[in-house]
Amino acid sequence: MIKNVKFTFFVVLIAAFSFLGSCMSEDDSPSATIVGTWSFDSYSLQEATINGQPALTYLTSVMGLSPQVAQSVQALFLSGIIEEAELETTKFTFNADGTYVVRVDGVEEDSGTYSLQNNNTKLVLDSVNGDQDFDVTTLTNNRLVLVLDESESYDVNTDGRNEEVEFAIEITLVK
Repeated sequence: MIKNVKFTFFVVLIAAFSFLGSCMSEDDSPSATIVGTWSFDSYSLQEATINGQPALTYLTSVMGLSPQVAQSVQALFLSGIIEEAELETTKFTFNADGTYVVRVDGVEEDSGTYSLQNNNTKLVLDSVNGDQDFDVTTLTNNRLVLVLDESESYDVNTDGRNEEVEFAIEITLVK
């Protein structure tokens, strides 16, 4: 009889720990932390290259710009990509069913489905506007840091030939 009680006790104990473990892992799951409404906090240019060279190096050595003018051109380029005023009123809502909505000034700008991949290091947004991949560098219950890597061909020096422009922008969102 005592042997059966001990066995039953251990089975119940193991079941309880299994249940608690599954609850804890649900709290740490990507859907538990990403689900909700996220607001823009900040952004920064992490890296920019032109034809494989750092952008400032290219602008100063190839185009002959002064370092001050090169920094201004880089900032102007970045502001052409990102309108900070628009970002400040942008909200991303990630729903538990795998859908998302992006609103700017309360108006829906984009919607579709999302997925976290590669052990929560990649966020993929699918919408009628196309797919967008972000590297996820931080994902907590109240902070989401995304890095957008882009590459475009653009005639930077107006010589009639396109240069390959690559840049990485870090965007921080908060709940």
